[in-house]
Amino acid sequence: MTFAACGLVLLAAPILPALVAYAIGESLALLTVRESAAEVGARRWLEKRSMGT
Repeated sequence: MTFAACGLVLLAAPILPALVAYAIGESLALLTVRESAAEVGARRWLEKRSMGT
């Protein structure tokens, strides 16, 4: 392994567990949550807008 590759591994090592946890959380959310908060807000805004209030 080259010196640059070793440096890259040393820089990525502390960040990697957080990235893996984020990826697992996002994957589980996609599989288990029906609507995201942004989708709910957008739907409510469109409903309110279409009613004319």
